[in-house]
Amino acid sequence: MITNHEITIYNYNHCYEEEFLNNIGFSIAPEIGGPKRVKKLLKLIKNQNFKHLSRAHVHDQPASLPVQHVALMDELIEDELVLVNANKMHVQSSEHITTIVASSYHTNCLGHEIICDKSCARRFNKGSLLVITTADGCGWGHSSSEAALYAISHGDNYFSQELLRTKLLVADLRIQDIAHSMQVAASFIEQELINRKSLSGTTTYLQTVVSKRADENKFDIVVYSIGDMKVFLYRPSTHAIVDITAINSRNGDPTDPGGRLGKFPKKSDLRNASLFHHPALKGDIIIQISDGIYDCLSPETLNISGEETSRFIEKALLALLNDSPCELQTIAHRLINHSMALTTPARLFLEENERCTLPNDHSQFPGKPDHVLVTVARIGIN
Repeated sequence: MITNHEITIYNYNHCYEEEFLNNIGFSIAPEIGGPKRVKKLLKLIKNQNFKHLSRAHVHDQPASLPVQHVALMDELIEDELVLVNANKMHVQSSEHITTIVASSYHTNCLGHEIICDKSCARRFNKGSLLVITTADGCGWGHSSSEAALYAISHGDNYFSQELLRTKLLVADLRIQDIAHSMQVAASFIEQELINRKSLSGTTTYLQTVVSKRADENKFDIVVYSIGDMKVFLYRPSTHAIVDITAINSRNGDPTDPGGRLGKFPKKSDLRNASLFHHPALKGDIIIQISDGIYDCLSPETLNISGEETSRFIEKALLALLNDSPCELQTIAHRLINHSMALTTPARLFLEENERCTLPNDHSQFPGKPDHVLVTVARIGIN
């Protein structure tokens, strides 16, 4: 069964108040934006000595994952929960998890009023199991927001239930069982989004599960991805990083997420549904982001040529995190700050020219206004 235990949530409700923003070091409109921000980022990258972790392994089916046993669990005792469903800038934290959502759209459009990026993160059994489920509703409006919310809330629950059911049937849990439970959860969500008339929107979907190994103090990361959200593994001890979901890019088309759950137009788009696996250590940090964040780190939207997208984004992330303490809120704030700052010229242009379309000129308008989501979590036992 699933039980609650020592849930500690700090819910900041008045995120637009100037005093609160100053206290957490967050600025909605930083002074350095647009092209100047790109130059600053490139300077930071140039001054870095980069270390990359090995690429994650991609798998078609759970059976192809390496045989690795998971720490035994007869029940799931919840240590922490961070669930974010908000329509304005929102910060929510627990001891080991921080999530921030915001909108970098201009204030006169529907995208600013209804945020479609959602996140649910839970730690179980004193940190031996971490589950992060995020979704980015495709497009704008209530239907997209509702599809994303349904995906994160039910994806989290379906996974937990399927994992415990599997535990009753096998002697030892393996990461293959975790991957199977993740696929079952996504399948249930897909069926519901297709069959329920009240759910007309579509959404990308990304679930990350970090589990402790049974025989050593190491961890395994399993990711199931549909669409274009991303997961990075950051190792503060060596200042190294890797894009676990490196292959789920959109091939240069920002309007095509590569896959989505829901009626598109009648069934889900599962073109890039993928399983990923990567080992992890205690103290490593998971950074899970929506495209509103990484589009502001991508060479294509920064008007930079000759760079491989995943490697450049990794370098940009490391540059932003270079001198930061390994505090989860600091990491999340820096990524949100960067996205808000970079898109300031685009936001100002659209606010001053309501009937105009933003020119396709990334030299003047770098990045891409969007909903932005960051969930950061620390791996390890309490």
